[in-house]
Amino acid sequence: MKTFREYINEDRKPKLGAIETDRRIYVGTIQELIQTLSYTLEVGHSYEHEKGNKKVNLKPKTFKALVKALENSLHNSGNRGFYSLIDMKDEWYDDYEPGDTLSVSK
Repeated sequence: MKTFREYINEDRKPKLGAIETDRRIYVGTIQELIQTLSYTLEVGHSYEHEKGNKKVNLKPKTFKALVKALENSLHNSGNRGFYSLIDMKDEWYDDYEPGDTLSVSK
């Protein structure tokens, strides 16, 4: 006999998001995207203490917060580029495999 929690988890699918950069589009869950883009977050976080720089959240909870943290990281490190949240395409759902970030070339 299944427990209530097993019934809930059975129907639950991971929420996927897509983040566009100047070169690629990354598709995955929030945890996978944080792991994939962690270097950018850490670099921006290391420059956080300098005057005029913004705070960088290393563990954002939403896709929107992740994009804001990535933008702050770029600002702090002085790098060019952009990050934006985009709408998911149906073929990305089909190509996505759980546990791995899908990287789509532009």
